[in-house]
Amino acid sequence: TTGTFLRGRIHIGTETRFGGGRAGESPATHLAEQLERIGLQVARFKTGTPPRIDGRSVDYSRLEPQESEVEQFDYSWSHFWTSPRRTGEHTRHPGQLPCWITFLGEPGKRLIGDNIGKSAMYGGAIASRGPRYCPSVEDKIVKFPAAERHQIFLEPEGHDTSELYVNGLSTSLPAPIQLSILRTIPGLEDVRMTRTGYAIEYDYYPPTQLDATLQVRALPGLYFAGQINGTTGYEEAAGQGTVAGLNAALAALERPTLVLGRESSYIGVLVNDLVHLVTLTGGGHIAEFRFRERKGLSTLNPLWVPPWKTIEPYHYRPGQHAARYGSPATGRTLSGITGHNLCLDFFGSPSEEEARQGLSIHGEAPSLRWRKERIGVRPQEVSLKLSVRLPVAELRFERELTLRRGESVAYFEETVKNERKADHFFHWTQHVTLGPPFLDSQASCICVPALKGRTYPHGYEGKELLRSSCDFKWPRAPDLQGNFVDLTQPFIRSGKGFVATALLDPRREIGYIAALNREANLLFGYCFHRSDFPWAVSWEENRARRYPPWNGRCQVRGIEFGSTPFPLLRREAFAQGPLYGTGHFSMVPARGSRTVQYLSFLAAVPEDFAHLRGLRLTDSEILLSDARGRDRVRVRASGLAATSLAKKS
Repeated sequence: TTGTFLRGRIHIGTETRFGGGRAGESPATHLAEQLERIGLQVARFKTGTPPRIDGRSVDYSRLEPQESEVEQFDYSWSHFWTSPRRTGEHTRHPGQLPCWITFLGEPGKRLIGDNIGKSAMYGGAIASRGPRYCPSVEDKIVKFPAAERHQIFLEPEGHDTSELYVNGLSTSLPAPIQLSILRTIPGLEDVRMTRTGYAIEYDYYPPTQLDATLQVRALPGLYFAGQINGTTGYEEAAGQGTVAGLNAALAALERPTLVLGRESSYIGVLVNDLVHLVTLTGGGHIAEFRFRERKGLSTLNPLWVPPWKTIEPYHYRPGQHAARYGSPATGRTLSGITGHNLCLDFFGSPSEEEARQGLSIHGEAPSLRWRKERIGVRPQEVSLKLSVRLPVAELRFERELTLRRGESVAYFEETVKNERKADHFFHWTQHVTLGPPFLDSQASCICVPALKGRTYPHGYEGKELLRSSCDFKWPRAPDLQGNFVDLTQPFIRSGKGFVATALLDPRREIGYIAALNREANLLFGYCFHRSDFPWAVSWEENRARRYPPWNGRCQVRGIEFGSTPFPLLRREAFAQGPLYGTGHFSMVPARGSRTVQYLSFLAAVPEDFAHLRGLRLTDSEILLSDARGRDRVRVRASGLAATSLAKKS
């Protein structure tokens, strides 16, 4: 439970920065380095704290008191106290101190707005994102300009100090400006500032590296809880600390572990949400989808996590990040890419003119900040609705993701709304990038029900494995030496890469893509209406790209399904027209909308399941076949009945 100490770096304004776990204490740099050396994936978060003030310099006559509330109960299991907490008017609690309420008004708002560029968070000194939405005062002024004032709580730090915590004024502005802002607040006109507010960046370890007991998979015996897992908040930290601490003690005593389920405990909901499915508001990426800890099931995450440190893509700034992630035309998206991301409203690179307007590869959607619209929790399911507006494309996109109890299926419903007064033709591609379970050239393969395909017309930046613009019978594509390459197998030749498209079998109503790892007995896939997404694009990067952020170290495999066959410039896709009689674009009418439904699934398959040969959907199951038999594997999917996918094949 390391808090903000791991490689902590404190920022006050844009000029002052220094190492620290918190004010006055050193960072835990050596510990962070040791954890990284054992191979853990590391990322950075930021948070902030407000200034502290001398309560003796406050005019309390101008403030509204808020009295403390004394708890009326004891924990039922606690035997620490032999006497009741309260007897009549007497209580075991020490004497309580009130908080005081005031507000930040127009003078303070104006002062912050005039100096916003001097803030560490807005002046470019910090690129990390926060673990949850707990806004700085700068955020409040920028994002809520119409608010007349913002509430401030002055909280006493203790009985033995006159210091007050200025809750609601978290800031990373320079110290002199902080003091000036404080003195615009009613009751603080003559205040003395005892400690400066600041922002702090620190390391955390994405919790996909933990099992359900919060033990680190790479180092058994080590347990993580709290901010080291990327969370914050007292309840979350207490819940995780309880689970991690109990299991560490049980492990030391060589006793069975404790796993709290979501059906029996609030803590179970927190832990399950940490280790089951991760979707990011930065770009809307699906970062993780995997089985929970259970005998006979692989807990590997099928989705790719890049080897470089990512940031929220909407924080990308060319002057600060181009050297690390590439120019804005690609770097804005690559700075935050992971797993399954959405390409909308174009698939491929922007034109030079579009790039000059700030557009990046694969459209606006994967680099914007998405909004959480709704979280729904019912006895049998949990759902999350996200939305994002594409200002250049003038489209609004919504995604609702639903998980049902006891099922290894994620149900997607996506809607594109056209804000224009004219019909809109656009690309709509699900960019699925595979992680380590499906990057083993000996044990894994991809499965696509296609008949024919074509190789990419523009090679692969001079390092292409395949001949360009060649038609082929799926999955055998021609290489530069005149041989044929089986595109179902990954990583054929190091230093090379390719892009190829395949037209999904037009005799099928339901299209699918899937990836199989035979050693883990794990199958991961997607099902969708072929009429919505008729194309499957296979691509591979095998240590070919030597520039940032790839740097010649990446092995990546993708299978994308969408409305367009190739990642091309939009103008080139228009000029080429249909391929094999099938178009390149989706369409949404003027002021209209279009909705699609699809699902993703995980399946534990038999050891002799060598390749997915067929897939059918009933109203309650996904039925999977291989060469040994029809419907060999059944995946429970009770939510199918409520979709348009049911009873299709």
